[in-house]
Amino acid sequence: MAVKKHIINNVVEQLHSASTPNDIASDAIMSKTQTSNNSDSIFEIFKQFLIEILNLPNAVKGIMLFSIIFLFIKYGRKPIIKLISYLGHNYIKNDYLRSFFDNKRMLRLAFFLIPLAVINYFAFGLDFFETQTIINNQSEKSTLLENIGYIANFTYITIWLSNFLSHSVEYLNQKERYKNKPLHSFAQIIFLIFSIISIATIYAHYTNQSPKTLFTTLSVMSVAVFLTLKDVILGIVSTILIIANNIVNVGDWIKNEKYHADGKIIEINLITVKILNFDKTIVTIPTYSLVSEGFINQQEILNSGLRRIKRSVRIEASSIKLINETELEKYKNIKYMKEYIEHKLEQNQGQSTSVQLTNLGLFRKYLQKYIEDNPMIYSFKNANRKTKNKTLSLHKEENIIVRIIEGNKEGVGLEIYCFSNKSDWKEYEYIVATLLEHVYSSAIQFDIQINC
Repeated sequence: MAVKKHIINNVVEQLHSASTPNDIASDAIMSKTQTSNNSDSIFEIFKQFLIEILNLPNAVKGIMLFSIIFLFIKYGRKPIIKLISYLGHNYIKNDYLRSFFDNKRMLRLAFFLIPLAVINYFAFGLDFFETQTIINNQSEKSTLLENIGYIANFTYITIWLSNFLSHSVEYLNQKERYKNKPLHSFAQIIFLIFSIISIATIYAHYTNQSPKTLFTTLSVMSVAVFLTLKDVILGIVSTILIIANNIVNVGDWIKNEKYHADGKIIEINLITVKILNFDKTIVTIPTYSLVSEGFINQQEILNSGLRRIKRSVRIEASSIKLINETELEKYKNIKYMKEYIEHKLEQNQGQSTSVQLTNLGLFRKYLQKYIEDNPMIYSFKNANRKTKNKTLSLHKEENIIVRIIEGNKEGVGLEIYCFSNKSDWKEYEYIVATLLEHVYSSAIQFDIQINC
């Protein structure tokens, strides 16, 4: 009780001194003696009221405190949140900091900081819940509110950090510089480190033991811990390797046949990588599989502006024939063929053994010339053009190839290998379709039959 009276006397003296400024002139004090006496009586009544409250059981005081906090939260939340939002938008100039005042979750957390501060004040600052018994000449303070305050603090900080990291990731993803970085993994690593420190601190607080004891116990159980947290541990290592070596970024187009993944990465976190396939399905694969098992990163196709075309058709073997001089005149009338045929005839003159032309050979040369002149196909003529990321310099013979491949019962294989000028999927498929349509339609001019 002596401690309580001492507390109340201090509170009353502070309130009394606050109500009487030091700089009031002495003559003014004398003129308001009656008012001062009335003020003293009010403080005495308030002092007695505080004494009566402090004499109540701790359970009653706890109910009173949390009732006040509950009413404050219920009726004061909306206006205070509006006030915080108004102050933030009008007095904060930094775009990143101002963005927090547009986030409803962060505004609610800012409001709950007020009742949390009240709980901390009564739990750790003011001896409001001092017990009425004295043991060994020391007053025994109730630890219930301390424990509540301790748990409330860690809960608040955990929720705040989670929302802070989520908002920061969302904000940075809108920036061109960071939108392809695995920021979710960064945030999860930070949150994981904080969680480990929090668990160790709570363990030390409630067991009165050093955190080393916890980690020693965990080291003994390391095998079980590794098996339980294998994906998390491997995910952390893989994430660090992915970030350090810039193996892959959010937005990259990757392909992994094992997990049936063929699309763009939409999220990278510690445990999984989410891939949006082109058929709009979402594939989730373990993060560590990108490092341990490998994958095909096809993003360079989109970055270069070029995309490979590799298609083959099957030609009926019986339709392939040698061409005599009479038939050559017919083929000279086909575009691209006159100059080529005349050149071949000049080469054969004066040679003991001449190379006789075939309709398939002429067809191959025709397709190569047609593809080289096609503006939708990347050819030697525009080999030095600028692409999105660098200048490509491909040799003519490496750029466009029309060749014979191994035959089978379906016929002789004729393969076209080139690059389209467009890497967009829709435009690419259009170019491929147009090219194959021309192959099928022009084969008739050379008396060649294509098996479908």
